[in-house]
Amino acid sequence: MGYYRRFIKILLCLALFSVSFLLLSADDSIQAIEKKLTTASGNERIAVLNELSSAYLRESPEKALEFGDKALHLARELKDSAAEALALRNIGQAHRVPGRMKQALACFKNSLDIYKELKDDRCIGDSLYIIGTTYFYLSDYNKTLEYFLQSYETRKRTGDKKEINNSIIALGVIYGQLNRYEKALGYFLKALEINEEMENKAGMSYCFGNIGIVYRHLQNHDMSIKYLMKSLKIEEELGNKIGIAQTLNNIGNTFKEKGDYMKALEYHQKSLRIKKELHNRNGIAASLNCIGDAYISLKNYPEASRYFTDSLQVNREIGSREGEAIALNRLGIIHIQLKEYDRAEENLRSGVKIAEDLKINTLIMDFYGSLSDLYAAREDYRRSLEHLRLFRKLKDEILNKEANDKIAEMQAKYETEKKEKEIILLQKNNEILAKDNKIRGMTRNVFIAAFALVLIIALLLFKKYLHLFAFWKRKSYIGHYRVLDKIGSGGMGIVYKASHVMAGSKPVAIKVIREEYSKDPTQRKRFLNEALLVDQLNHPNIVKVFERGEHNEQLFIAMELLEGQSLAELIQEGEHIPLQDCLKIMAQMVDAVSKIHSKGIVHRDLKPENILLVEQDGEKNFVKLLDFGLAKSASLTRLTETGEILGTINYLPPERISRQEFSPAGDIYSLGVVFYEMVTREKPFLGETPLDVIKEILDKEPVEPIKFRSDIPTALNDLILKMMNKEPAARPSEKVLSETIKKL
Repeated sequence: MGYYRRFIKILLCLALFSVSFLLLSADDSIQAIEKKLTTASGNERIAVLNELSSAYLRESPEKALEFGDKALHLARELKDSAAEALALRNIGQAHRVPGRMKQALACFKNSLDIYKELKDDRCIGDSLYIIGTTYFYLSDYNKTLEYFLQSYETRKRTGDKKEINNSIIALGVIYGQLNRYEKALGYFLKALEINEEMENKAGMSYCFGNIGIVYRHLQNHDMSIKYLMKSLKIEEELGNKIGIAQTLNNIGNTFKEKGDYMKALEYHQKSLRIKKELHNRNGIAASLNCIGDAYISLKNYPEASRYFTDSLQVNREIGSREGEAIALNRLGIIHIQLKEYDRAEENLRSGVKIAEDLKINTLIMDFYGSLSDLYAAREDYRRSLEHLRLFRKLKDEILNKEANDKIAEMQAKYETEKKEKEIILLQKNNEILAKDNKIRGMTRNVFIAAFALVLIIALLLFKKYLHLFAFWKRKSYIGHYRVLDKIGSGGMGIVYKASHVMAGSKPVAIKVIREEYSKDPTQRKRFLNEALLVDQLNHPNIVKVFERGEHNEQLFIAMELLEGQSLAELIQEGEHIPLQDCLKIMAQMVDAVSKIHSKGIVHRDLKPENILLVEQDGEKNFVKLLDFGLAKSASLTRLTETGEILGTINYLPPERISRQEFSPAGDIYSLGVVFYEMVTREKPFLGETPLDVIKEILDKEPVEPIKFRSDIPTALNDLILKMMNKEPAARPSEKVLSETIKKL
């Protein structure tokens, strides 16, 4: 799916960019147009300025912007609305080329408004199309779809088959991008009919190829091959070698997915030969990898080794370090199968260094897995275990706080067991000493030994007493707060109920960093950041911080003491929570999260356990958002290590699992999962292992909430699913969420 998405995005970007240029292209050269400018005046001068703006777009966007601005001012001065709209569109294009998408959109939308006043359907259709392509570059695919559909409907009124065809193909591609393959198929088939009517061979081939790719994603391999073969036939008739090579590659990929590796090899080999004729080095490397993978599937490791060795050489020649690392990993795997362990280790060690330099965590993880397999094959289980641990650290261990708690529990058990063994050993030594004295018949020595044993035990007990006393004294006071009771503990700290020794008044909650983290600079910074972040947030639904400080090298945060139950406990009580209560709780959560995001902070750990429900202001379920230990602000130092993913697995957004930055949209996704669980009492993704959960989050859609609970309105069902959309840009904003919840 990832390869298809990248492929269609490249295709659409190229197609849309070229169409955008065509919309504004000029027939004459820049020099000829500039010559016309010297004599032009009035409305003719505006037209020439617009021509220059369009012509310079290819060479110098800043020059295009300069001439576009001149055309705009003159058009407004002479009240030429059509020229003004064209100038705005040119200026938008000039902003879009270097990536100033916000300014580009503003210009395009102003241009569209003018064309609507003029009732110019052709220009309206073009403007809607350009706005859609701009949202596509921003990865806002739902907005892209919205404008492409409007453009299509408008262009249908003009009857221009070429422009209608462009819109239909664009809709097919965007539906594919949204994984709505049935809809994509419908549009590509419709585009095929138009291209057949126009006898446009190149367009027919393009449609056949896309239909074949869609069928492959629908797991209909026979239909995929049928349409790809039609595309291949046309490309051969046209003599388009690039198109032939690409289509052969697509056919090979379909046979590979079908499990027919010999056929896959046949087509990948043909594609490789053409790419070599064209000296397409990147294409050659890709084909070599495809052929090598097919040979691995056939367990023909010597042949696979030959192709990946060639791939390695090509990638080094073209300077593709990522391609080089992938080839080294495959070669390492092949040499393990051939029991050539020294060569395998050499390749894998070289590759992991490149992957670590590039900071591509998925590659690093693959290498750790391969190295673990290598050392297991060599029966070096210690090193195999070391690399398996590194693999798991990147994969799922850091994802789950429960895993860290389990490790701490095992460590505590180990320390207890160790002390018990020491006591048993001491007892045995004393028993041996006593028996030895008895054998000698020395009653006095026996008495002394017995006395010594009692004394040792007494000393041990006294030492234990002193330790407990010191521990009690240390724990009884934290700074100027007297500890009253332990409330709970989390991954970074322990929380106590306490009172101020001077002020007295109402108790507070004191969160103290765990002893094992008290001297760790990274953990200390993370703990301090939690307090700094919460300090910025004055909101009724967010826990208040009164003070932060340090006592006996241990950091602490004094916060308001809250008494109530967590949302997790409410969900687990056994009965469905009334929908009205669910909406009230979520409305408060959205309000709190909106406040957080307004300060440039991302919470990154929204889950039912961090949402406390208290009685306040006449509300029985008044929300208090807790635990900012994983929150991140752009103004604070990045504390997450390379490759580390923070948060609890079930509530992590897909983009964070894919090692992308956690954005405000990630918090919206987590809220969506919380909403889903609160309404249904079910988790949306239920894998047996953390890895299974990760795969479901990345690849599966959750069961609709309405199927668990019939009284859920359709609007609420759709809202929750939209919050959990795989694409961050497709999720609703806090404002939209708040308004929708109020309506519900």
